[in-house]
Amino acid sequence: MPAHDGPAALVVRCVGGSGATTLTTALVRVGVLAVEREVHHGAARDVVLVTRSTAAGLHRAVLRTQALLREPAVRVHLAVVADGVGPMPLAARARLRSLRPHMASVTTVPYVARWRYVDEDTNRPLPADYERALHRIAAALDHPRDSPGAARSSGSGAQPAREDVPA
Repeated sequence: MPAHDGPAALVVRCVGGSGATTLTTALVRVGVLAVEREVHHGAARDVVLVTRSTAAGLHRAVLRTQALLREPAVRVHLAVVADGVGPMPLAARARLRSLRPHMASVTTVPYVARWRYVDEDTNRPLPADYERALHRIAAALDHPRDSPGAARSSGSGAQPAREDVPA
């Protein structure tokens, strides 16, 4: 396997249909060594949880986060994939607020309507707003290797990466 100098992450879906497979493939396109798994097995340092912007999706993200927080060397990032156009439901926003202090980063990933109607869309360029979200995730993953979990709220004074999810 060739050496990889860019950021790396394990991508874990919180709920089916969240777009985790699509996000994993797209992260590879922007230089992230990303691998999708059903659960975290303790080897990855950075875990990107992928969920939909629904109350149920963010509830599953809360449950996954609780399990991951038991592992101090893991940095947890959250990708919230819009499940359609319009604002995030109130219950989803409330759950997201409870997750924020525990995340190394939180990124919204836009809804891409055309992907509902095609089997595969790998030959076309990514939508600009989707690509911007990918680069925000990649930047959050590209952290100093000597400070595992430093961005997590732990009284260390470190702040989470820029969040782009509305409160």
